This record gives sequence, structure tokens and C-alpha cells, in this order.
Amino acid sequence: MAIQRHPAPDDLEQSVFRLLGEEGHWHLVDVVPASMPGHGVFAFFPEAWPYAHGSFWTAYNFYNVLRRTGFQLNQQEHVFYWPVTLGVALEIVRRRPGLLAILPDELYQQGVRRLEAATEERGADTLIPSELTVVEVMAVKRKSEEAEEAMEGDDKGQK
Repeated sequence: MAIQRHPAPDDLEQSVFRLLGEEGHWHLVDVVPASMPGHGVFAFFPEAWPYAHGSFWTAYNFYNVLRRTGFQLNQQEHVFYWPVTLGVALEIVRRRPGLLAILPDELYQQGVRRLEAATEERGADTLIPSELTVVEVMAVKRKSEEAEEAMEGDDKGQK
């Protein structure tokens, strides 16, 4: 199931909850662009920030949707300082991955020009600061009330 691009909260709830059996486990480890304001891409593509927030999940989205659905959660957000050289950044940006793929062409081209100018001015080996946010979600589907009541009844019958 693709999750990075904003599925409707109800779609995520129903999909994950439906796929798991009682006490089923769901483990997700993902890079979360909308939780990475310090990522280097936003220095050259500041227009991408509203797209990140409108199109991608944050750690809080995952937590709130899954908790509301009835999962027991353990969620951690890991932020790594991950500098990258301007040359590598330009090579990656020219592939137009992820968030850059949904930017309008004009905004994408403006960002590429900014990055090319910085690379020309400062050199391809110049490091730029960048952060990477990884969210780890461990969700366990709670037992339904009916199953819990049946188990309690079984326990009482065994005593």
C-alpha cells in the first residue's frame, strides 16, 4: 500500500484495520517529507513546502489516524542531520523524484536554476545542511470488545 502520498484518513484506517487480524501487527518505517522543514531541498525549492504539507503525511497524521481507529501504538520520529554536496543534490534533483515530481514545471525549473547557480558559485563539493526525518510506527490491532468479552467468559468458565 502506498502511504506517502496522502491517502484519505478513512482509507488508511480501513485498509490497515481490514488487513490485520485480531492483535495483528503493522510496522512502518518511512521518510516523511512533511516532517522535514530542514531538508536541503526546501532551500532551493521553497515553493515545495506547501506541497509537502498538502500531499504527504506527517508523523502526527499516522499517530492520530491509527490511534483513533483502535490501534495500540508505539511511534518514534528520528531526525538525522544529513548534509549533501551541491553536486549530488543537483544530480538527484535532475531526476525529479518524490515531492519534486508534483511541483508545477515552472516552480521546478526555478528551483533547478537556483541550485545550478549555487553549484556554479560555491562549487559542486560544497556541503549544504540537510535533515532527514524517518518515522517508525509499530501498531497493534486491539481486540474487538466482542472478542475480549468472549475471552473473559471463557476464563470464567475455566475457573
